[in-house]
Amino acid sequence: MPPTHTGGCECGAVRYAFASAPVHVSLCHCASCKRSTGSTHTHTLIIPAASFTPNTTANTNTTNTDSNNDTNHTAKIYTRTSDSGREVRSHFCGACGTTMWAESDVGAAAGGAAAGGTDGGGGVLAVRAGTLDDLGLNEKEGWRPGTELYCRDRYGWMREVGGARAFEGMMEGEGDLVREALSSGGKKGGSDSE
Repeated sequence: MPPTHTGGCECGAVRYAFASAPVHVSLCHCASCKRSTGSTHTHTLIIPAASFTPNTTANTNTTNTDSNNDTNHTAKIYTRTSDSGREVRSHFCGACGTTMWAESDVGAAAGGAAAGGTDGGGGVLAVRAGTLDDLGLNEKEGWRPGTELYCRDRYGWMREVGGARAFEGMMEGEGDLVREALSSGGKKGGSDSE
């Protein structure tokens, strides 16, 4: 049985767990990803939705004493339309604002029934790599980026990721890549194994 990986938001109110290695790992430099992170890019782990459990037990060791802390420990959802016209649903903590994972129609195209949802179907989710409890996983083989998206928007002072396939915009055939990775047990696009 694969190990369970855990993560959550900055304040500890929303938690998640998943029991698989990523089927793909990517960086995205588009304007929307820059805005949603307040940084230079996103770093996402594409995982099977069926292996993902949202809202696991909240971290009770948090030092957050903010009275606005979300006491029901469920993620809020922000929905937007991507450049490709797909609906993207980002899940974030209502107390601290950390975005932890996103789902879109790519999951439905790749895996079938779940539309990338968390209902145990065959789709995928994009988990923000910086929300993992064990940030060292991002250094392991199979957890490093296999693709960089929207490289035309990458800042000139940033270096490309060695070994990653670079795309000027969105990768063509992303659903095909994810479907292939799911059917091969997660061994495509820089996501070999743990």
